[in-house]
Amino acid sequence: KHLGFSKQMNAAQIGIVLLVMLVCSPLVDSLQQITEMLPWAKSTLLRFKAAEDDYFKQVMVIARMNNFFDYILSILVIALLPAIFEETLFRGGLQNLLSRWFKAPIAAIVVTSIIFSAIHGSYLGFFSRFALGFLLGWFYYRTGNIWLNIIAHFFNNAAAVTVLYFSST
Repeated sequence: KHLGFSKQMNAAQIGIVLLVMLVCSPLVDSLQQITEMLPWAKSTLLRFKAAEDDYFKQVMVIARMNNFFDYILSILVIALLPAIFEETLFRGGLQNLLSRWFKAPIAAIVVTSIIFSAIHGSYLGFFSRFALGFLLGWFYYRTGNIWLNIIAHFFNNAAAVTVLYFSST
């Protein structure tokens, strides 16, 4: 109950959350491109890009989809399970705790978003994941309903898996 699992939701809330995720997606995606344009030292940028390539290779191993069954399995492993576990940990647990400690919900959202992004281990994707984390944190702050966060996070990850699936077939 304390994590937000007992809250009721309706179709309008789900629709709004999905619409916001859809509208914000191009902005979140463009933050990675903007990050690459920052005045990094050439060696630093090359190191960041190498790390991104390694990360992408790992994702491609997990998301190997040769058929529709593999696609469904990838949706489960890459979209649904991380949405449930990450939202429960970061928004339901950490953000909730920090909001009470700081007595400042926005500060809790920012700190949680920084940690959420850092845990993903992507240098060039840090700001885009931070923005996504902030958006998810804002949803949770405004609604207290972890299910809406799980749906939004799942939608984001499932969209990426779907793009991978259709681009590889």
